Amino acid sequence: MGSICALLLWSVVAVLGLSIVVLWRRRGRTAAGFAAMLGGNLLLALLALRTDPPGGLLCVLALGVFCVVVVAPSMLVALTRVACRQEHFVLAHALVGLRQLLQPGLGLERERQLVEGLALASRGRVALALQRARARLARCGPEQPERLAQIEQLMALCFFDRQPAQAVALFEAEGGPALARRSPALCISAVRAYGEIGAFEQAARYLWLLEMGATVAGGLDTAGGLLNGSRLQFLAHLGRVDEVERLVAVPGFALALGATRRQLWRALALGRAGRGEEAQQLWGALAQQTRDRVARAVALRRLERPDAVRAPATLDEGLGRLVVLVMQRALAPRVLPQSEGPIWQVAPAAVGMLLALVGVYAAQRGLAALPRWADEGWLLLRCGANFPPLSLGAQPWRLLTNAFLHGGPYHLHLAFNAYALYLLGRMTEPMYGWRRWVPIYVLSACGGSLASAALGRALLSVGASGAISGLLGAAVVALLRLRGYVPEGWRQRLFINLLVVIGMQLVIGLQVDLIDNAAHLGGLATGALAGWLAAPQVVRPDSGWRRHLAGALSALALLACLGAGLLALLCGETAIVRDLPQRELSAAGIALRVPSHWEVARDEGRLVLQDPLLTASRTLQQVVAPQWVGERGGEAAVSEAIAVAYRQLNERTREQREVRALTLVDAAPRRLRPGLWRGVVRVLAGAHELAQLTYFRLEAGRLHVLLARLPVERAAVYQPLLDAVVASVHGAGR
Repeated sequence: MGSICALLLWSVVAVLGLSIVVLWRRRGRTAAGFAAMLGGNLLLALLALRTDPPGGLLCVLALGVFCVVVVAPSMLVALTRVACRQEHFVLAHALVGLRQLLQPGLGLERERQLVEGLALASRGRVALALQRARARLARCGPEQPERLAQIEQLMALCFFDRQPAQAVALFEAEGGPALARRSPALCISAVRAYGEIGAFEQAARYLWLLEMGATVAGGLDTAGGLLNGSRLQFLAHLGRVDEVERLVAVPGFALALGATRRQLWRALALGRAGRGEEAQQLWGALAQQTRDRVARAVALRRLERPDAVRAPATLDEGLGRLVVLVMQRALAPRVLPQSEGPIWQVAPAAVGMLLALVGVYAAQRGLAALPRWADEGWLLLRCGANFPPLSLGAQPWRLLTNAFLHGGPYHLHLAFNAYALYLLGRMTEPMYGWRRWVPIYVLSACGGSLASAALGRALLSVGASGAISGLLGAAVVALLRLRGYVPEGWRQRLFINLLVVIGMQLVIGLQVDLIDNAAHLGGLATGALAGWLAAPQVVRPDSGWRRHLAGALSALALLACLGAGLLALLCGETAIVRDLPQRELSAAGIALRVPSHWEVARDEGRLVLQDPLLTASRTLQQVVAPQWVGERGGEAAVSEAIAVAYRQLNERTREQREVRALTLVDAAPRRLRPGLWRGVVRVLAGAHELAQLTYFRLEAGRLHVLLARLPVERAAVYQPLLDAVVASVHGAGR
């Protein structure tokens, strides 16, 4: 419990620290109040780490405040986007108001005002919304940052009220080109407004600014999806039906658009191309469907407008060149992370890996419910955990299978890794393409596991964190190689943020024992190397022989995953114990061969061996020092002495305080081979049923008595191993 609490608290510290840095860089002093709240939560978490017992009041308080001020508002942001996309502006206004209560001092008033205006307009009170927006604009000085937001809101309301000419008039009155260079969002609105009224030369001018990255901060750092929308607006209003149909059919383009929204774009292009009958048929079909309320409302408005169908625009040479440029850029490989659209369209390979992780974990939980697999360590080992003696020896496939397994209480291990894979998969897969992404992920998993097995401290390790760290390394490399291909401001900010995340990850790993830093570093280095060799799609286009090579490597990586999984299914407990590497051990006057991972202790001169894979505190121990029996009385007398010693040991065991019952499996020790006897009893110690194996080894006139105690469900598997270990016992000097 203590390690889990420490992990949660260090994660909170990392997220809060990064949030404060990002918030200050993006919003400055306008968000000082909320930054102070985050700082208070950060100090509370650090105080809990230093002074609070695991799960104490400060820990609960720090985690609770974090959920209220960070986690819940993030969910509200996602819900607000969905509500706005579906034009449920009243609901969106309520969600923004709730978020404003949870995050005071963040400067959400402008966002609330914008959604409030749209909510008023959706209820038929457009005039009131426009009046309030104009009043707020009049109160803003010409150089105030709020003025841009108020102009953006006024233009949005004009579009909602189907008055693009008013939006154009407002835009030109506020500065036109100068205004567009200051705000990418207003530049996008200008393209739409001029396209709506048929002023294509002006619309082309502002789309050119967007394409050339001539707006503030060097381009659309966070509005890649809006740029694609602007391209569609321009082409559709020009009546370029073929281009519009081609774009909306491309996987990965305009991912937020469903089938009905894509039909809306096609209908608009048909209407602007003068093909009124086809456009009317499409709008009529969309007006009758009930699945998409917004598309239905737009189609009805288009049917009511007399200017919905126009004569096709005449393209001069400049417009023709711009259309070609727009198509080339729109169809180029995507390299910016896509914030819109379902992840199964943005990053299908990452979704496949997520489903694999969840499916394997569900199977683990099902097995854990069975009494035989109540011991999580053995369950993970049986399923393919990274166990250095086997991973670096007879079962190297464990270097891959362990990346699909997760352990720990409360499902936190899987939750952390799944969320990280969701974020990094969504970021990196569009950069590299799925054909390159899959080998990067699989190689990073193997690299992290190899580093963990060779350098890590843990005996058993599982989890996808090595592969996820590899995606982090690949993202850093991609940003280095994308210089000149993406907006520089966006690239630099994300690059710095990723370096901060890597640093925090390493610091947390040093503080929390549960985290395998060796796996993180190994995966990070492997992912960076694989990402450099693969290169992002836009740097090294995925065509010709490169496409075939990437496809072949991706297929090999997937086959490796399937093959490793099949080997894990076929590898039983017997094979696990059989393949354990051995070492020679000398202690307490005897020598023997034992598995290399067994730990050695001494108890008053007697040898005690512990297998960390078993829950019993002593796997194999000397009961007494070796006794000299010589050849007196022959083998029969020796057997009788062994039987008496066996009964005495059982009586002694029965008298132990924790033993509730003892059941004889062997009434007398059985002779396994010359010089080796074994007797078995079952012991109920507390709530655990154990198998107790008593061994007698006669070697060079000396009788060695050793006792093994292990969980009853492991007894059948371990018996051959223990028989071989005890059979190897001999005097230390021999």
